[in-house]
Amino acid sequence: MVHIGLKFRNYTPRETTLVKYKIENAKVPPIVEEINNRLAVLEENQDIQISFTPKKINWDLKRDISVKLSKLEKKTERSIYQLLKMKLEAESNEENTYIISKALENIKY
Repeated sequence: MVHIGLKFRNYTPRETTLVKYKIENAKVPPIVEEINNRLAVLEENQDIQISFTPKKINWDLKRDISVKLSKLEKKTERSIYQLLKMKLEAESNEENTYIISKALENIKY
């Protein structure tokens, strides 16, 4: 009986007939050894500091919320405009009306 596709990479079989299908453990690539050497140097030199945290932690949150914030800013400006307009109508003072109307021209809504 021949087992053509049977390979044991992480399992050591108990049965003696299946031991011949066990593959030897993979050798560690040289890059891992190089990284370990560099880490050993860093451990010796305590002056060197490494930070694995990203510089801008919430960049993805800002990206996802930017559309909603722009809509909210427009609504906020529009509501401020309406409140000022209501206040102007209530006071009906010509000086205040002129000053606030000039200020409202600069607001984009």
